[in-house]
Amino acid sequence: MELKTVIALPDEVFAAAEVLARRLGLSRGALYAEAVAEFVACQRRRGVTERLDAVSAQSLAPDRGAGGVRPPACRPRGPPD
Repeated sequence: MELKTVIALPDEVFAAAEVLARRLGLSRGALYAEAVAEFVACQRRRGVTERLDAVSAQSLAPDRGAGGVRPPACRPRGPPD
């Protein structure tokens, strides 16, 4: 199922997205769908990491610290070089 939506973007963001979509050979809708899907997945991973860090902090001895494993920072996919 696909839904259509209307969003407001700053002019410079819209223009940059148009250039990127052309460079990647994607439609505007495909570019936005991929960007949103990646952002959602990244936020889910971040939430899991935060919960694991909380559990780890509770189970480790105070003198060892919590030091959870961090996933890579959430970054959008760039154009191929």
